[in-house]
Amino acid sequence: MPSVVREFAGTLNVPLTLESPSETGGGSNAVTWTTIGTIWAEQLGLGGAEISGIEATADYRFRARWRSDITPRWRIGLVGTLNAAGTDTRKLQIISVLDPDARRREILIVARETV
Repeated sequence: MPSVVREFAGTLNVPLTLESPSETGGGSNAVTWTTIGTIWAEQLGLGGAEISGIEATADYRFRARWRSDITPRWRIGLVGTLNAAGTDTRKLQIISVLDPDARRREILIVARETV
């Protein structure tokens, strides 16, 4: 019988940074992002939409090894890819996180990039 872990590991080829929000004190309540770590995931494009002539979105699904700490308040960065502004990392807002078979082997993360 083939190893599930071995088959799963071969598809995790996209590095993602996990970032958690933290509010700074003061009157402005600015949000800063703290990098929690880097994980490897499988990426699948789900589609996109044009919101207006200026803004568009693209949705992605990422499949990664199980983690219990990721929440929809976090965001992820696609390491080593350029965004529309030409900076090194594209930032995506996490829409949902779920365990597809409730066995704590993998998680599915749906994230949205606004361009």
